Amino acid sequence: MEQKTIPSDIILSLNNEAQILKKQGVDVLNGTIGMMYDDEGHLPAIPQLRESLTRHNKDEDLTYAAVTGDPLYNQELLNWFFDCFFDDRKEFIKPLATVGGTGAVNIAMRDCCDENTTVLIPYLSWPNYVTIAKLYRAPFIKYDNFRDGRFNVEGLKENLEKVTSQGKRATVIINDPCHNPTGYIMKQEDWDALIALLNLYKDKVSFILDVAYIDYSKKANKQRIAEALRGLSSEIVTYICMSFSKTFSFYGLRIGALAIYCNDSSKVLPHFNSCKINARATWSSPNHMAMNVISEVLADKDNIKSLRHEIKENRIIVEKRAKIFFDEAKEVGLISYPYEQGFFVSLPVPDALSLVEKLKEKRVYLVPVANDVVRIAFSCIPTRQMIGLAKLIKENL
Repeated sequence: MEQKTIPSDIILSLNNEAQILKKQGVDVLNGTIGMMYDDEGHLPAIPQLRESLTRHNKDEDLTYAAVTGDPLYNQELLNWFFDCFFDDRKEFIKPLATVGGTGAVNIAMRDCCDENTTVLIPYLSWPNYVTIAKLYRAPFIKYDNFRDGRFNVEGLKENLEKVTSQGKRATVIINDPCHNPTGYIMKQEDWDALIALLNLYKDKVSFILDVAYIDYSKKANKQRIAEALRGLSSEIVTYICMSFSKTFSFYGLRIGALAIYCNDSSKVLPHFNSCKINARATWSSPNHMAMNVISEVLADKDNIKSLRHEIKENRIIVEKRAKIFFDEAKEVGLISYPYEQGFFVSLPVPDALSLVEKLKEKRVYLVPVANDVVRIAFSCIPTRQMIGLAKLIKENL
């Protein structure tokens, strides 16, 4: 099959096209975007956050924030995302606020990538990884995500050896849990194999860990990641990319964080300072109002309990949609890549761009993430519209 170029902004452009039709009263199935919608087509209402937003319009909310973010925000975000798993290792981890998860990945890659560093990216991955690598003129290699239905650590090893044997450094990107675009979650043995592999290369490798969807998985996955990081060589610097935009449906407010982690505490501050300079040069300062809202709400333990309940309810909605899809897919013989939880699933198809165009004629919008892969976002498709979707895709292959 001829390899066609997929535009880097295709997700947002297809979503915009679907939204325009919807505003015109057309019944559209929009499965393009990684945003959580309820079955009435609204962003989930988390009352504490929305109420707090209405109060935060004073001068202190509208001023420039510190480049690295407010101290209270930076404290609360680690507690939220990692449930205090790093409380006994605070000298090994240091966070700074970013403009969403994308901002975190951007300044992480800028810090550890250049012409002499090759970025190792899974074949099935968020397309923006490649866009950012190109921005910083960093060469990149894609390796197959899966081998025999499991994380392909062998493929990653082959490429690490190829890069480092040429005297170059490597930056490994892993998106886990609820991987975008497949919904795969790494098992304990996957993490064990990955950490052992990275440790073989020590100072020749950097590690970018994107956990943007971590709150749509089980708590055990947070603990598994935290424990895995403790096992890394002290020569490896890890960049943990987090997104409150995803967790709290604050998409347009663009708020997240990057945490520098290393088991040699002396390496943390130099990379933190470098990322601070990168952030200053890129967006100046993070969203002050969003940080104040999050800090205020997370300071109350009762709010935290309520927020986690709301997010769990959203997760259950996505799980129901996924079950409808996979039950039907089994009936019609539609194959997918390994999926466990999360916003997305990916399907191997003969020609993704052709399939997307055929489905658009039927007012169904999905995303081609590769020439032979199409992505479905369970997060934004109302449950009623999941019925018949797998059959429709199968009929148009």
